[in-house]
Amino acid sequence: MLASSPSVTAASSTATSETLHQMMATLLDIDFPSLLEQPSPQQQQQEQEVAQRKQLDSMFSTSSLSASSASAFSRMHLAKQLVGDVVVGVSVTALIAPSLTVVDKALVQRSAGSHTFMASAQQSLSYMFQRPWSYLKSPTFLWMWATYATTYSTANALKTLADHYGGDSQTTMSPSGSAATTATKNNIHNNTSVGCGWGTLVFLGTTAANSSASLCKDRAYARMFGTSTAIVVPPMAYGLWLARDFTVIGSSFVLPPMVAQHLEQARGGAGGGGAPSASSLALAQFATPLAAQLVAGPLHYLGLDLCNRPVVATLLDRWVHLRQGLSSVITARMVRILPGYGLGGVWNQQGRQAWKTQFCAPPPPAARTWRVLQRREPRIVVTRRITTHP
Repeated sequence: MLASSPSVTAASSTATSETLHQMMATLLDIDFPSLLEQPSPQQQQQEQEVAQRKQLDSMFSTSSLSASSASAFSRMHLAKQLVGDVVVGVSVTALIAPSLTVVDKALVQRSAGSHTFMASAQQSLSYMFQRPWSYLKSPTFLWMWATYATTYSTANALKTLADHYGGDSQTTMSPSGSAATTATKNNIHNNTSVGCGWGTLVFLGTTAANSSASLCKDRAYARMFGTSTAIVVPPMAYGLWLARDFTVIGSSFVLPPMVAQHLEQARGGAGGGGAPSASSLALAQFATPLAAQLVAGPLHYLGLDLCNRPVVATLLDRWVHLRQGLSSVITARMVRILPGYGLGGVWNQQGRQAWKTQFCAPPPPAARTWRVLQRREPRIVVTRRITTHP
């Protein structure tokens, strides 16, 4: 046993040496720096936040919002525009209604033969400035305000719906996260690209609203300032006034953008079907309703004559009466239309544009949230220190 001890000891030593070598190799294979670099729970949370931010970045780097987000923002955007259409329409017509009441009352009294045009206008202006609050509460002002507020609000709302559902207005998201509302072609006075179907709907809807309100107003004015308070308006007078309203509405809300487009082309601009300039729009907005009074004036005056003189001896007698007052009626109607649809139309256009700029152009909530994340969460840079020992 003792003789074999050196060999056994040598073998055991060799085995022990190999075991130690294997253990050292195993230890050398261990990645000690990775163990030293194991992130703490706080660093893990920060890395998760960075990953979430990268995910948001990929979401908002697309050219458009998701369908649900775009739809929600589109509905909110449309609701704000419709509210603005009514607010602007009511506000603008409150400013132009006083001058319209003076002319309409004078036309009715001139047709009835109770006042000359100038005498009636002077009486109305005197009452307006001497008793302003009484005038603002009078049926004369309220009928006129309600008529034009209904017309402008309806026209504005229908134009907005045409822009929204006509396919030319869309809301997109830029890669930087800011929202951009693009209405490349449609606007109430700014363009002519509302489709034929939508343009017809806008025209018919606005005419229906204006005609309904105007017929009620004209009947009230005929009873208040005509020859008899119990006056009965004949159906022919309603038909003439309806034709007058078609002419006025078409020349005030439909034709100006088309005329402006032709003016711009004649001046060498808007060659590719683009939007006409603001000066062309303003000129068309003033000139087109004025020219239409050459047709609307006789229709209006003949309807009033049918109310005040339902029975005449001959048609020649009615024509002679119409011809005698026709020039003054057309002049008065032109004076009336300047604030009614000329100046009022320009103010309405500017008011709607200002409303859209002020209230209808914020980015959608998702974009605002992303910008808050960018401000509140600066980029996190995780540094690891590796310590080695000899």
